[in-house]
Amino acid sequence: MSLRFINLLPERKKEGLEKLIKFLFCKEILEMILLVSTFLSITLLWSWLLLEEHFSDLSQSALSVNREFSHYNQDVRKINFTIKTLNASSLGFSPSNT
Repeated sequence: MSLRFINLLPERKKEGLEKLIKFLFCKEILEMILLVSTFLSITLLWSWLLLEEHFSDLSQSALSVNREFSHYNQDVRKINFTIKTLNASSLGFSPSNT
């Protein structure tokens, strides 16, 4: 909007109006930047809290699984060791054709 073509206002008031328009434009831009940054910060805080909650739930679940099934883990380790030993003992074996 160009106010230079308003013939009824003196030059001093035209310049004052142009400064006022520039000031209001800058104010609106700063308000939009502030609004967007506030929205982004709120979104980031919510996502951080949500991820923190999920991580704590996951760690609690992992701890409970480790406590409940520790004897199963020991049995699996024993079986794996037995299988490794069996495989190692059969490495040098080759059937003879007689």
